Amino acid sequence: MSGLLASLFRNNFVYAVGVMFLLDLLAALTRHNKRYGILSMGCLLGAVLTVVITGPGYQMMGVATSPKKESLSVPIVQMSAVYNDACDKRADVAALLP
Repeated sequence: MSGLLASLFRNNFVYAVGVMFLLDLLAALTRHNKRYGILSMGCLLGAVLTVVITGPGYQMMGVATSPKKESLSVPIVQMSAVYNDACDKRADVAALLP
């Protein structure tokens, strides 16, 4: 449920939920543990509901979609803010950039 809510508030969070689904599914298959299987199904349900709500659901309600370029640029903007504001951390941030 929290993954669904986070995905609805942040456009790029659905990618993190997808990665968590794959990791939980891998753990469920290799460790034969039901708990990981339940977690992976929860992640899958959250990702599917996010896609359904933000796709056809938003179209039915007349909500305009944001461009992908805008939602994927958020991490870069956050890094630039740290680079600009924290003078002592500039070397750490510069090491992360290509």
